Amino acid sequence: MTPEQRLERAVRRVQADARVPALSVALHRADRSLWTCTVGTSGHPRALDAQSRFRIGSVTKTFTAVLVMQARDDGLLDLDDPIATHLDVPSHGTATIRRLLSHTAGFQREPYGDVWDLLVAPDDAALLADLAKAERVLPNNRRYHYSNLGLAVLGQLVAKLRGGTWASVLHEQILEPLGLTSTTVEPTGDAVVGYLVDTYSDAARPEPQLDMGGAAPAAQLWSTA
Repeated sequence: MTPEQRLERAVRRVQADARVPALSVALHRADRSLWTCTVGTSGHPRALDAQSRFRIGSVTKTFTAVLVMQARDDGLLDLDDPIATHLDVPSHGTATIRRLLSHTAGFQREPYGDVWDLLVAPDDAALLADLAKAERVLPNNRRYHYSNLGLAVLGQLVAKLRGGTWASVLHEQILEPLGLTSTTVEPTGDAVVGYLVDTYSDAARPEPQLDMGGAAPAAQLWSTA
Protein backbone atom coordinates (compact mmCIF):
# COMPACT_ATOMS: atom_id res chain seq x y z
CA MET A 1 0.00 0.00 0.00
CA THR A 2 1.37 3.40 -0.97
CA PRO A 3 1.60 6.31 1.52
CA GLU A 4 -1.23 8.03 -0.35
CA GLN A 5 -3.43 4.94 -0.08
CA ARG A 6 -2.73 4.71 3.65
CA LEU A 7 -3.69 8.37 4.08
CA GLU A 8 -6.91 7.92 2.14
CA ARG A 9 -7.77 4.85 4.19
CA ALA A 10 -7.28 6.88 7.39
CA VAL A 11 -9.52 9.65 6.06
CA ARG A 12 -12.26 7.20 5.13
CA ARG A 13 -12.02 5.56 8.54
CA VAL A 14 -12.51 8.91 10.27
CA GLN A 15 -15.49 9.70 8.07
CA ALA A 16 -17.10 6.34 8.78
CA ASP A 17 -16.38 6.25 12.51
CA ALA A 18 -17.54 9.84 13.09
CA ARG A 19 -20.36 9.55 10.52
CA VAL A 20 -19.39 12.86 8.93
CA PRO A 21 -21.43 13.76 5.81
CA ALA A 22 -18.45 15.35 4.07
CA LEU A 23 -14.74 15.53 4.78
CA SER A 24 -11.97 17.40 2.97
CA VAL A 25 -8.32 16.90 3.85
CA ALA A 26 -5.14 18.50 2.51
CA LEU A 27 -1.57 17.66 3.45
CA HIS A 28 1.44 19.74 2.46
CA ARG A 29 5.15 19.07 2.82
CA ALA A 30 7.89 21.14 1.23
CA ASP A 31 9.50 18.10 -0.37
CA ARG A 32 6.44 16.75 -2.18
CA SER A 33 3.27 17.75 -4.01
CA LEU A 34 0.11 18.83 -2.21
CA TRP A 35 -2.05 15.83 -1.32
CA THR A 36 -5.82 16.23 -1.09
CA CYS A 37 -8.67 13.85 -0.38
CA THR A 38 -12.44 14.32 -0.17
CA VAL A 39 -15.02 11.78 0.93
CA GLY A 40 -18.78 12.14 1.25
CA THR A 41 -21.16 14.43 -0.60
CA SER A 42 -21.59 18.18 -0.88
CA GLY A 43 -25.31 18.09 -0.11
CA HIS A 44 -26.28 19.45 -3.54
CA PRO A 45 -25.83 18.35 -7.19
CA ARG A 46 -22.27 19.71 -7.43
CA ALA A 47 -19.87 16.90 -6.51
CA LEU A 48 -17.58 17.27 -3.51
CA ASP A 49 -14.00 18.03 -4.52
CA ALA A 50 -10.89 19.82 -3.29
CA GLN A 51 -12.41 23.18 -4.30
CA SER A 52 -15.54 22.70 -2.19
CA ARG A 53 -15.77 25.34 0.52
CA PHE A 54 -16.65 24.56 4.10
CA ARG A 55 -17.58 27.03 6.78
CA ILE A 56 -14.45 27.07 8.93
CA GLY A 57 -16.26 28.59 11.90
CA SER A 58 -14.02 29.54 14.77
CA VAL A 59 -10.85 29.11 12.72
CA THR A 60 -11.88 32.62 11.61
CA LYS A 61 -10.52 33.78 14.97
CA THR A 62 -6.99 32.93 13.82
CA PHE A 63 -7.34 35.41 10.95
CA THR A 64 -8.68 38.10 13.30
CA ALA A 65 -5.79 37.51 15.70
CA VAL A 66 -3.34 37.98 12.81
CA LEU A 67 -4.99 41.31 11.99
CA VAL A 68 -4.53 42.41 15.60
CA MET A 69 -0.85 41.41 15.61
CA GLN A 70 -0.29 43.19 12.30
CA ALA A 71 -1.78 46.35 13.84
CA ARG A 72 0.58 45.91 16.78
CA ASP A 73 3.57 45.54 14.43
CA ASP A 74 2.50 48.70 12.58
CA GLY A 75 2.38 50.69 15.81
CA LEU A 76 -1.39 51.15 15.79
CA LEU A 77 -1.89 49.54 19.19
CA ASP A 78 -0.17 48.01 22.19
CA LEU A 79 -1.39 44.62 23.38
CA ASP A 80 -1.80 45.99 26.91
CA ASP A 81 -4.03 48.86 25.76
CA PRO A 82 -7.57 48.77 27.16
CA ILE A 83 -10.05 48.52 24.29
CA ALA A 84 -11.54 51.88 25.33
CA THR A 85 -8.28 53.45 24.15
CA HIS A 86 -9.35 52.75 20.57
CA LEU A 87 -13.09 52.01 20.65
CA ASP A 88 -15.98 54.02 22.07
CA VAL A 89 -17.62 51.29 24.14
CA PRO A 90 -20.36 51.72 26.77
CA SER A 91 -18.93 49.10 29.14
CA HIS A 92 -16.01 46.73 29.78
CA GLY A 93 -13.60 49.22 28.25
CA THR A 94 -10.87 48.23 30.70
CA ALA A 95 -10.45 44.81 29.06
CA THR A 96 -7.06 44.74 27.40
CA ILE A 97 -6.36 43.58 23.86
CA ARG A 98 -3.97 40.93 25.16
CA ARG A 99 -6.62 39.41 27.43
CA LEU A 100 -9.27 39.41 24.70
CA LEU A 101 -6.87 37.61 22.38
CA SER A 102 -6.21 34.90 24.97
CA HIS A 103 -9.82 34.53 26.17
CA THR A 104 -8.85 35.69 29.66
CA ALA A 105 -10.75 39.00 29.76
CA GLY A 106 -13.78 37.34 31.38
CA PHE A 107 -16.25 38.25 28.64
CA GLN A 108 -19.36 36.09 28.28
CA ARG A 109 -19.22 33.56 25.48
CA GLU A 110 -21.68 35.07 22.97
CA PRO A 111 -22.87 38.56 22.00
CA TYR A 112 -25.87 39.83 23.96
CA GLY A 113 -29.16 38.25 22.87
CA ASP A 114 -30.37 34.84 21.73
CA VAL A 115 -28.13 34.61 18.67
CA TRP A 116 -28.19 30.82 18.35
CA ASP A 117 -31.87 30.44 19.23
CA LEU A 118 -33.19 33.14 16.90
CA LEU A 119 -30.36 32.88 14.34
CA VAL A 120 -30.15 36.68 14.27
CA ALA A 121 -26.81 38.31 15.00
CA PRO A 122 -26.21 41.99 15.89
CA ASP A 123 -24.62 44.29 13.33
CA ASP A 124 -21.34 46.08 14.03
CA ALA A 125 -22.91 49.02 15.86
CA ALA A 126 -25.29 46.89 17.94
CA LEU A 127 -22.52 44.51 18.97
CA LEU A 128 -20.57 47.35 20.59
CA ALA A 129 -23.64 49.16 21.96
CA ASP A 130 -24.86 45.93 23.60
CA LEU A 131 -21.63 45.54 25.56
CA ALA A 132 -23.49 47.47 28.27
CA LYS A 133 -25.82 44.45 28.56
CA ALA A 134 -23.10 41.79 28.30
CA GLU A 135 -21.81 40.02 31.38
CA ARG A 136 -18.25 39.97 32.62
CA VAL A 137 -18.37 36.43 33.99
CA LEU A 138 -14.85 36.51 35.47
CA PRO A 139 -12.40 39.17 36.60
CA ASN A 140 -9.70 40.14 34.12
CA ASN A 141 -6.89 37.56 33.88
CA ARG A 142 -8.52 35.17 36.37
CA ARG A 143 -8.73 32.17 34.04
CA TYR A 144 -9.59 31.07 30.50
CA HIS A 145 -13.19 31.52 29.37
CA TYR A 146 -13.89 31.06 25.66
CA SER A 147 -15.58 34.08 24.12
CA ASN A 148 -16.87 34.71 20.61
CA LEU A 149 -17.82 38.17 21.86
CA GLY A 150 -14.22 39.00 22.77
CA LEU A 151 -12.85 38.18 19.32
CA ALA A 152 -15.76 39.97 17.68
CA VAL A 153 -14.82 43.13 19.57
CA LEU A 154 -11.22 42.76 18.38
CA GLY A 155 -12.50 42.52 14.80
CA GLN A 156 -14.30 45.83 15.27
CA LEU A 157 -11.12 47.24 16.77
CA VAL A 158 -8.91 46.49 13.76
CA ALA A 159 -11.64 47.75 11.43
CA LYS A 160 -11.67 51.08 13.27
CA LEU A 161 -7.87 51.36 13.29
CA ARG A 162 -7.59 50.60 9.56
CA GLY A 163 -10.54 52.75 8.52
CA GLY A 164 -12.67 50.02 6.97
CA THR A 165 -14.84 47.04 7.83
CA TRP A 166 -13.48 43.81 9.26
CA ALA A 167 -14.18 42.10 5.93
CA SER A 168 -12.40 44.75 3.86
CA VAL A 169 -9.40 44.87 6.20
CA LEU A 170 -9.18 41.06 6.16
CA HIS A 171 -9.11 41.07 2.36
CA GLU A 172 -6.52 43.85 2.12
CA GLN A 173 -4.22 42.60 4.88
CA ILE A 174 -4.37 38.80 4.55
CA LEU A 175 -6.46 37.24 1.80
CA GLU A 176 -5.18 39.27 -1.14
CA PRO A 177 -1.48 39.33 -0.15
CA LEU A 178 -1.45 35.56 0.40
CA GLY A 179 -3.53 34.74 -2.66
CA LEU A 180 -6.23 33.03 -0.59
CA THR A 181 -8.82 33.30 -3.34
CA SER A 182 -10.83 30.36 -2.00
CA THR A 183 -11.30 31.95 1.42
CA THR A 184 -14.35 34.21 1.56
CA VAL A 185 -16.61 35.94 4.06
CA GLU A 186 -19.72 34.72 2.25
CA PRO A 187 -20.55 31.23 0.90
CA THR A 188 -20.25 30.70 -2.85
CA GLY A 189 -21.57 28.13 -5.31
CA ASP A 190 -18.78 25.82 -4.14
CA ALA A 191 -20.09 25.82 -0.55
CA VAL A 192 -21.12 22.48 0.94
CA VAL A 193 -24.30 22.04 2.97
CA GLY A 194 -23.72 22.10 6.71
CA TYR A 195 -25.59 19.66 8.92
CA LEU A 196 -26.66 19.59 12.54
CA VAL A 197 -27.05 16.22 14.27
CA ASP A 198 -29.93 16.17 16.75
CA THR A 199 -28.78 14.95 20.13
CA TYR A 200 -31.63 12.52 20.77
CA SER A 201 -32.88 11.46 17.34
CA ASP A 202 -29.33 11.13 15.94
CA ALA A 203 -30.67 12.47 12.63
CA ALA A 204 -28.70 14.93 10.49
CA ARG A 205 -30.59 17.93 9.11
CA PRO A 206 -29.40 20.91 7.08
CA GLU A 207 -28.25 23.78 9.25
CA PRO A 208 -29.27 27.36 8.33
CA GLN A 209 -26.45 29.59 7.08
CA LEU A 210 -26.24 32.24 9.79
CA ASP A 211 -24.72 35.59 8.87
CA MET A 212 -22.73 36.49 11.98
CA GLY A 213 -23.00 40.23 11.37
CA GLY A 214 -20.94 42.12 13.94
CA ALA A 215 -19.66 38.81 15.31
CA ALA A 216 -18.26 37.78 11.90
CA PRO A 217 -14.62 38.16 13.11
CA ALA A 218 -15.26 35.18 15.39
CA ALA A 219 -16.82 32.63 13.02
CA GLN A 220 -17.83 33.77 9.52
CA LEU A 221 -15.24 32.52 7.02
CA TRP A 222 -15.62 29.85 4.32
CA SER A 223 -12.63 28.08 2.80
CA THR A 224 -11.13 24.94 1.30
CA ALA A 225 -8.76 22.66 3.15
